[in-house]
Amino acid sequence: MINKNKILKAKNPVYSENVSCLLPASEPIFKAIPDDVVKTFDLPTHKNFIPVYEPYIGDVSRVVEQVNSGWISFLSKSVLAFEKKFADFLGMKHAISCTSGTAALHLAIASLGLKSSTGFRNLVLHPDFTMIAVPNAVSYMGGESILVDSYSGSYNMDLDLLEELYEKNKEFVSGVIVTHTYGLPCDLYRIKDFCDRNGLWLVEDSAESLGIKFSANSYCGTIGDVNIFSLYANKTITTGEGGMVVTNDDDVAKIIRILMNHGFDKEKHFYHKYLGYNYRFTGLQAALGLSQLDIVNEIIDNKRKITDFYNLTLSSIPNIKLPEMGYENTCWMYGVEVNEKIDKDKVRFLLAENGIETRNFFIPISLQPYYYGYYRGKAYPTETKLNDNAIKFMNKGFYLPSSPSLTYEEIVYVSVKLQEAIEKAKY
Repeated sequence: MINKNKILKAKNPVYSENVSCLLPASEPIFKAIPDDVVKTFDLPTHKNFIPVYEPYIGDVSRVVEQVNSGWISFLSKSVLAFEKKFADFLGMKHAISCTSGTAALHLAIASLGLKSSTGFRNLVLHPDFTMIAVPNAVSYMGGESILVDSYSGSYNMDLDLLEELYEKNKEFVSGVIVTHTYGLPCDLYRIKDFCDRNGLWLVEDSAESLGIKFSANSYCGTIGDVNIFSLYANKTITTGEGGMVVTNDDDVAKIIRILMNHGFDKEKHFYHKYLGYNYRFTGLQAALGLSQLDIVNEIIDNKRKITDFYNLTLSSIPNIKLPEMGYENTCWMYGVEVNEKIDKDKVRFLLAENGIETRNFFIPISLQPYYYGYYRGKAYPTETKLNDNAIKFMNKGFYLPSSPSLTYEEIVYVSVKLQEAIEKAKY
């Protein structure tokens, strides 16, 4: 069990039990914190620095038992048990484990196929502001990406632009990949309706949004034809490395299970009807995953409280923009943007000097060296400009420490140092 006292309570009750002094005011928020607290508020002594993310591992007794049993491979019963527990958590029929979130994306697209109406050019619409794994998975299957810029107020795809770009290329488009960037949900009902009306498949990249709801009764990763999750070390739950493919389609699930295991035929060993991949999960990973699912609701609850507290402590700091929340105030990583008056790199350098690790936002796919040659001259939405919002997020955004074990004390420390850094980093 997670020790909530350790995670969610600071040593000084001014941060954990009485946060009224941190409520937004007309002056910068930290003027409300007593001067003697601010002056003596040094980096918490139990760490040399505050990492941008560290996993909460919890109980590892299942892993030890798995090692001792000798059943450590893909054939372990723990793998199926983990998959069932994962599917049940989301209320889905099928969950198929694999080696990574990237592998999950590859399997998702492979199971659905790239079949445009023309049959010779297979395009997939997805965000420009996303992880490189998304276009790579499209490329693995011989497809091409149409890169959709973000909505100016959010890190997610601009859905008006999505529809516009589809109309310009619809005879070539097979499907849509939607990413809930940094765990902030997209408007899934609108996207699903758009895909259904136009005969497109939908893949939800929910690598960063496990357990986050986009409506009162629905989790991210439950609406697409196929949905994927990452189990990397910095994700909501982790198995070190790993991924999960989730679907309610029996036929798609059957194909994915074949593809992820070398294309083995169930009736005849060493007989292969499909080009398969070695994307098999292990019993060791599954044992850890089962333990992680025991505490997943507590981890998500902690992240919700951390998000709320960041919203509170940062809301009155000038020259920064906070993330635009979805249905509920929860995100995977808490990101901020500085405005044009602030040198972002200097802010991050000053935070690092104070023992606070941060991470830059994504570099848009259209600017990645591998893809730049292709998208140069084919920039969207027009031939004359790149995706402005994606580039703005790259230039001005970064995320703050967001571990589920982050304390209120540490959040206040990060917030104080962020305000000081912004004051020193003005152009």
